[in-house]
Amino acid sequence: MTKVSTKQSSKNLDINRTLFKGQDVETAASWLHNTRQIIAVGIGGGSTIASQEP
Repeated sequence: MTKVSTKQSSKNLDINRTLFKGQDVETAASWLHNTRQIIAVGIGGGSTIASQEP
């Protein structure tokens, strides 16, 4: 990764971080925690990384 793209990635993460509200994250975590099953769908292996196959 070049210096320019690393700086831009860091800037993008900082911007996105400010958009998260603590209470919204807590609410979402509670909803996920209280579900019986979570289905993750993705492309390129992302859902496989997070899955727990029986």
